[in-house]
Amino acid sequence: MISYTRLLTDIPCSLQSLVRQLSNEDCHIVSGLIHARLHVDILGCLPLELAAGIASYLAPWDIFRYRSKKKVSKRWNEVLSSPSVCSSSFCTYFPEQQQFLFDASNPDWARQFRRVTKRRLALVTGRPYSKSVFPHKIQRAQTRENTRLVSYHDGMIAHDLGARKIRLLSVVDGPIAAYQTENRECFLEVALSCTAVAAVTIEGYCHVWNYKTGNEGSFRLPSKTLRLVLDEDVVAVQVGIHPTVIITWDLRSRQAREVKHDASVLLHIFLSARDSSLVLIHSADDEDGAPQSCNVDKDFSGIVGTRYLLQGAIPTLQDATTYLKLPPNDPKISHDTVNVFGNHDRCVIAFEQPLRDEDDGCSRDPWVHDRRRRYVLVILHPGKGQHKQQQQHSKRPYATLYHDPIRQFGDNRFLASVATTCPDVIHYFGIDMGLTVANYLPGANMAGATFAESEIQYILMDRSAVDIQVSLPLRGDDCFMGGDDRFLVIVDEYGVHVWCFDEDVALYGEGAGVYRSIRRRRAEERARKRARQWARELEREVARTETSGNRELKQKLLGMIERNDRVGLVNAFVGMDWGVEGWPW
Repeated sequence: MISYTRLLTDIPCSLQSLVRQLSNEDCHIVSGLIHARLHVDILGCLPLELAAGIASYLAPWDIFRYRSKKKVSKRWNEVLSSPSVCSSSFCTYFPEQQQFLFDASNPDWARQFRRVTKRRLALVTGRPYSKSVFPHKIQRAQTRENTRLVSYHDGMIAHDLGARKIRLLSVVDGPIAAYQTENRECFLEVALSCTAVAAVTIEGYCHVWNYKTGNEGSFRLPSKTLRLVLDEDVVAVQVGIHPTVIITWDLRSRQAREVKHDASVLLHIFLSARDSSLVLIHSADDEDGAPQSCNVDKDFSGIVGTRYLLQGAIPTLQDATTYLKLPPNDPKISHDTVNVFGNHDRCVIAFEQPLRDEDDGCSRDPWVHDRRRRYVLVILHPGKGQHKQQQQHSKRPYATLYHDPIRQFGDNRFLASVATTCPDVIHYFGIDMGLTVANYLPGANMAGATFAESEIQYILMDRSAVDIQVSLPLRGDDCFMGGDDRFLVIVDEYGVHVWCFDEDVALYGEGAGVYRSIRRRRAEERARKRARQWARELEREVARTETSGNRELKQKLLGMIERNDRVGLVNAFVGMDWGVEGWPW
């Protein structure tokens, strides 16, 4: 046994000798004692600016939770309640395209922060605050063709009531109107905007109805419709591939224009009525260092957005933006493996690339073509006002590339059942997990995503939910999904399911708030379960610590060691490989 006299006279050697005599279990005990002795709340010792900088790394929902549950000291509560900390946290954890939702200079910023933060947390966990259903009068099979007859925009839904009628719904106000042609023609595709509904008929006409003014009109299409896009009262219809032909038509001016874009794969169309512009997202090949349009059947190395101004009788080419350009020696993207989905506000392009074989430097082909990495390129509408406001302060371009996305995105059968609710959040029906939320974490480009099973499935396991038939939409390839940061809409064979992530919004048909009460009770049960689990872990740790017969001796030793010497003891522990995990340092 080490004598106390020697311990006081030859501290370094004594500490090393003590460490060598400890077993792995003893190391756990001593590490806990040292941590308890050295542990202090450093916040009170730091300048307010530095403390605020540390606190700003917390997620906004953690800030809200710590404040609301009174889990922090008064000093910490003051820091977490400052607008600078909340603003910094918000900018870190929300995509730039949504940062306009919070303004720290607003006198009502605290309520705004609470509301937007709780909404974001409900969105990324798949745990809506309320739920309602617009049931079909007659149960019907939902097919891939039917998904083209459903459109969502900012809390509004347009969907088919049979093949010859389109119904317009508001998730808050309920049914608004129903539309059909004079000759009761069958519809092939539907689009919805903030002011109008557009539909293409099997006879080759495109009809536009403004549901705010009551104005309506139609025009004849030259050939089969491949794509339909609507923004306010302006419609764009793709009617050709070789070459790509886009026809635009304005309900107010009744003027039609034609855009021809030769020899490339058209991936998506962005339309802006306010700017009178049309942006075609298409493939490109890298020739002489500059992306050029490529043949439809040719693999490509880049993705470009070409913008046309819809002013005058003939559209004019304005400019082009390169969203993706592969390195010169990388394999090109195969045109038949690219899948695209999205809405009026964003475009998501899924593709795969072979991995480089780092071990075989002598191979003529360094690419392992049977091993691939999946990518998702998210391109935002370049003409939207909220994006323009941030252009000068943007840290990221309008396009963001992520790797390791969902495997299903390589199969176009699943693309109708995908909702890009935010630029960095995607809801989809997973093969293994059911309804799943993909949350692309903030950070630099090429970031990955976290995947979580939607928590609504656990809420609806509640017996009272089963009794009142608060059902979950069927998983499947042919249901339609759409949404934004407030609502998620799923259309299946039973009807239109609406989820709301904003607790202050009351849905149409929500009823007496049965779902809300079930959700609240399940949340309380989860909180109690976490508390019990934490208590059990604490009891196990105390029991494990108390099993050592040398506890009293080691406490006496530590009590005689000065603070600086304790730091030396910690360093001695760190310098030895004990193979122990979970130490505080």
